Amino acid sequence: MITNGPHLHVYFTNGEDIKSGMDLGTLKGNVGAQNYFLRNIANNYDTVVIASKPFGTVFATSNLKS
Repeated sequence: MITNGPHLHVYFTNGEDIKSGMDLGTLKGNVGAQNYFLRNIANNYDTVVIASKPFGTVFATSNLKS
């Protein structure tokens, strides 16, 4: 569950830097599980970030385990 916001996107990042991260697309909903096609990129990043694309405001982060 996450607070809803304007144009939320899911990013793979290193150190929460969404500008150099990979945009996985629009957040599918603010409640419940979601699935995204990750290809083989997951090992290149250490953090998942939910952020407003037009404003760059971070709504949530989670560190990835290797």
